[in-house]
Amino acid sequence: MAQALTIEELLLLPATVDLPNGGQGVRHRPD
Repeated sequence: MAQALTIEELLLLPATVDLPNGGQGVRHRPD
């Protein structure tokens, strides 16, 4: 899929992003 998600969507749906870290990548700040 093309990553056409906004920052808000990435913050709300971090698990939907295909990342090797399991969702918490560089785009999503860790807790």
